[in-house]
Amino acid sequence: MLILAVETSGPELSVALVKDGELVSELSPGGIGFTHSERLMPLIESLLKDAGLHAGDIDVFAASSGPGSFTGVRIGIISVKAMAYALGKPVIGVPTLDALAMNAGVFAGEGENRVCALIDARNGQVYSGTFRFEDGMPVLIDGYGAGDISDLASALAITGERTALVGSGVEKHRRILETSSPSLFLPGSPESNIPHARMVGKLAYEMALKGKTLKAEELVPLYVRKSQAERKKDHTGYHG
Repeated sequence: MLILAVETSGPELSVALVKDGELVSELSPGGIGFTHSERLMPLIESLLKDAGLHAGDIDVFAASSGPGSFTGVRIGIISVKAMAYALGKPVIGVPTLDALAMNAGVFAGEGENRVCALIDARNGQVYSGTFRFEDGMPVLIDGYGAGDISDLASALAITGERTALVGSGVEKHRRILETSSPSLFLPGSPESNIPHARMVGKLAYEMALKGKTLKAEELVPLYVRKSQAERKKDHTGYHG
């Protein structure tokens, strides 16, 4: 099974090819100055060309479904849906927090089985998901959440369990997290705080094996909470 995966939920754009759960190749343009909408399709074309493949060779198209940048998530999902629809192929949306948790999989193999993925949501808020690893894959303990970083840090500390922390929320709120409890630890690698297309692809493969594919038109973003614009609109009563 060949999967084309895209990660557009954060500032680091990446695309990857995953075959039967193993990474074939991954590309990330790096740098700044362009938007994901301008870089995504050329990057996919380069990925396929380098691998000697065509879009029609892909069995499943996958995208990170959020939470994260509302614009970024939509770009990835719209692009994947368009390709899959044109080719009559299935799609999969992989929650970004799950993909982030995969970055800490190495720690799960060393006895650290609990991971909390955090995505900065500004104004002291984070999107979060806490996972345990089973057979090398992250399993969500509770539902995804969105709330104050101090409340989340306190809730994690209360359990007393050693918990690896990954995601953009880690660097943003490092001081709060480091002083909350010695049971909370940061893997330390900047790479672990960035969602990667290769992890989206690996999770998509596991989901596909379980029959969790969708038709192109069924794929939608995962919204843990409303965008700031939508919350402001609700507050003002404006619905134009």
